[in-house]
Amino acid sequence: MALPSRYAVNETEAYLHCGLEGLGLIQLSALAASPYLRSGRLREVLADARCEPVQLSIVYPQARATAAVKAFVQWVLEISRPVLAE
Repeated sequence: MALPSRYAVNETEAYLHCGLEGLGLIQLSALAASPYLRSGRLREVLADARCEPVQLSIVYPQARATAAVKAFVQWVLEISRPVLAE
């Protein structure tokens, strides 16, 4: 649904800050929104209008799985696990 808007951003942090400042409705991933929902800084509205979950994949050549790549994958799993369990 297209709605009129006053602000346009193309970066998640800027988008989040618009919501935190009360500049309108925003739609964030559960991972990005969960700390703010838990703290009460954001509240969910239109819960019946949630989008379908989007699958996240991390693809890399196994032969080039450096320590940095492995650490990144582990980090993504760690920060995602609590939100995915909700």
